[in-house]
Amino acid sequence: MHGYFLAARPCGPLFSFQSGRLLTRSAVVHLLTDASRHAVLTYKSVKGHSFYIGAASTAAAAGLPDWLIKILRQWSLDCYQLYICTPRNVLLSSALRMAVDSSA
Repeated sequence: MHGYFLAARPCGPLFSFQSGRLLTRSAVVHLLTDASRHAVLTYKSVKGHSFYIGAASTAAAAGLPDWLIKILRQWSLDCYQLYICTPRNVLLSSALRMAVDSSA
């Protein structure tokens, strides 16, 4: 696995390889695939869309407004909503709250 680092510069790319080459999306997917393969995980399921799902879901869970989630990935349509995964515990607690509220 190639070495990479978090840049200490105030502007420019956040991550790059020690060689100075930029850490691209395809390089990250390749690194994750290799790491998953070495960890005996299902490496074939590691795709670039995993980042879309993770970013949109994390932003929504953090309470970011929809317009900001769209800007973060430069989505022009509301398709980002397809990437938001609602955690199971949120769904369950919502169902319980609806059941309690409807019985009152």
